[in-house]
Amino acid sequence: MIITNEYPFGGGDCNFISTEAEELMKEFKTAILSGENGTGCFSLAPEETEVVRTSCKINIRLFVNSLCIKELWPELKLAKQGANWGIWVKRAKNIIRYNYVAQYYQIFITKKIHEQKNFYTYWNTARTLAIVRMKKKNPCIRIITRMHGMDLFNERTNGNWQPFRDETSKALDGVFFVSQNGKEYYEQRWKLNSKAVVEVAYLGCQGGENYEKSWNRKLVIASCSNCIPLKRVGLLIDSLALINNIQLEWHHFGAGAEMENLQRKSEMCLGKLQNVTWTFHGFVENKELMRKYKDLGVNLFITLSQTEGLPISIIEAFSCGVPAIATAVGGIPEIVLEGKTGYLLACNPQVTEVASAIRHFWNLSDNEKMKLSENAYELWQLKFQAEKNAENFCKTIKRIFE
Repeated sequence: MIITNEYPFGGGDCNFISTEAEELMKEFKTAILSGENGTGCFSLAPEETEVVRTSCKINIRLFVNSLCIKELWPELKLAKQGANWGIWVKRAKNIIRYNYVAQYYQIFITKKIHEQKNFYTYWNTARTLAIVRMKKKNPCIRIITRMHGMDLFNERTNGNWQPFRDETSKALDGVFFVSQNGKEYYEQRWKLNSKAVVEVAYLGCQGGENYEKSWNRKLVIASCSNCIPLKRVGLLIDSLALINNIQLEWHHFGAGAEMENLQRKSEMCLGKLQNVTWTFHGFVENKELMRKYKDLGVNLFITLSQTEGLPISIIEAFSCGVPAIATAVGGIPEIVLEGKTGYLLACNPQVTEVASAIRHFWNLSDNEKMKLSENAYELWQLKFQAEKNAENFCKTIKRIFE
């Protein structure tokens, strides 16, 4: 069984998991457990695939019962070590919520889909913990998970604490990280089951087109992310406002809570500049996104995230031969190779540093820019083709589940 957030109902992880899921469905008789927050009403999975949707419901009796789970109290005690009162309260709330969600899914899966023995959770969340606790009662269960960014880094949580990681780590049969950086981060903090398969398994995307680039008249910049503080789109706006000697055309793809504020900020900071145009496109599906890159003539990609796993957005840009400027966080240095496929910025760059990097790229010769473009495309071909990576991933899973 594959457990996802939205797949196969559109939005969210559909952009990441589709190729991998299709390959798994060729190899295994597969069922899917999806959340109810996907954007679509109809399943994108093959008709013969069983798809179950549910999201955690509030149940007072179940919540009270979840407080009696023996693993809860040691976790709360562990989270209190070295934390001040305010931080511990944040951690405690998150731990109690996480524990309740795991209890909900453990009961749901046990009742509704009890015949399943092999589980793959695409995100290492409370649903993974639910399967881990099921495994304690049924040792025949096999469970593997992926770890990305929000489900891996303490810094991505409210209170800097990923709940129940010790409990989860001891029971996993396979752990697959989207970056080497993520693998090293995890291994420095938590001890995995010694028998588990632990690997870096890069994600990928289906290729765009390595279209012909032109840098003669203007720089066409793309950014692609949720409009949330973590992605620091506002920093990009401030940086573009400092550039007055280059014709710039900026396109942002992605929606989110901050989108309207960012649009207003763009109008305020960029509205009076004669050399800058900008467009917010909102959410765009992967295949359409790469078509837009070609139609718009995008020739530079920029991301300024505070933390990352290894962003699909850069992989998508590279599949079109678009080099990148990016912050050196998470697994980004594994794909943005300094001076080869793009340029790296400090983890917390100043506005002037971002603007300087854009000017530096613009001042390269056309041959130098073309070489960056070719290198980006070649790296995508070598390491980040979705079909190849999915095939290799499925071979490894098959060894675990058989």
